[in-house]
Amino acid sequence: MEYLIYRYGANSYNQTRRWKMPLAIVEAKSKAEALEIAYGYHTVYNNQHLEAIPVSRAKRKDLDEVWIGTLKYKEFNDIKRHPQIIATQEAWEIF
Repeated sequence: MEYLIYRYGANSYNQTRRWKMPLAIVEAKSKAEALEIAYGYHTVYNNQHLEAIPVSRAKRKDLDEVWIGTLKYKEFNDIKRHPQIIATQEAWEIF
């Protein structure tokens, strides 16, 4: 199953002026596994947390935002990434 990962909590380093940001699409067997994968590859500060929802329940604009963010980072396709991370707006963090 695919999950859309959201990061909640504004931070001047990685998420300014937004409380909720669609961050990644992850393939996993459960919500818990999706979150474990996402926490391993994305920066989350003390005032932030991640949540996962099935892609089937996600808003189209949020899915589009993740895909557009992925396309901005050409190196996303050139680096070794976790095989279950399908798309992410923060490709530079996946090393």
